Amino acid sequence: MALDTSVPSDTAQKGVHGLQPSGLAGQVIAEQDVGLSVVWPHKGMDAALNHKKPRMRDLAMNDLSVSESSGEQWRFLQGVRAFALPHYQRSERAYHNDGHVRNLLSVLARHDVLTPTLALAVWGHDLVYDPARNDNEGQSAELFGAWLRQQGASEHLCLSVRQLILATRHTSPPASRQEALLVDADLSILGAAPADFQAYEAGIRQEYAHVPEGKYRAGRRQVLEHFLKRDLIYTTPEFMALEEPARRNLRGSLQQLA
Repeated sequence: MALDTSVPSDTAQKGVHGLQPSGLAGQVIAEQDVGLSVVWPHKGMDAALNHKKPRMRDLAMNDLSVSESSGEQWRFLQGVRAFALPHYQRSERAYHNDGHVRNLLSVLARHDVLTPTLALAVWGHDLVYDPARNDNEGQSAELFGAWLRQQGASEHLCLSVRQLILATRHTSPPASRQEALLVDADLSILGAAPADFQAYEAGIRQEYAHVPEGKYRAGRRQVLEHFLKRDLIYTTPEFMALEEPARRNLRGSLQQLA
């Protein structure tokens, strides 16, 4: 998607949560427990995610080739937290942090759609986040893929996770239901309660503190206007209820940026 040349070139595309628009817990529960077996270091998170347990075994099999089993993915989920958390807990991250990971895992679990592959992609999708770059998702996919291969992951799993991570660039329509679910989860903050949405907006501004106010407002307005112009912000049934709240939040933020 071409960028609006009226926005200064030094604020080039940074992804959906940045300045420029684009296109479109922690113990691991045994696999035999058909409940949620992820990935978060707080006991309270385990309780929250298990409030409505997804049918992980059935869903996971949709992501695997004949030669693979969900056991491979469960094994990598056991180690992903130790690898990824230091990246998400960097002090400069005000929104794209471990809280963002927690929220995505939680919302996918509540909708009974969290698979091991999706959980891995959630952990990997913002592994690299530098507001001054426009290739964060690509760099995240490379770094996370290298870690998966070091753990002995199959090429099929590495490719599946890579494709999911790259879908969060939001530069093209999702190519699969799994991509659509991850994209919608990534955008679910837009339809959050007003106070949570405002905290998100403040977090993004903090991450872009290096951008002068005028340039930031121009770029941010373009991002929000882009989403309002879309026929649908969310493309999966699980997230459709966020459509109107998201549009209200976006319109309110645009008024504040005027």
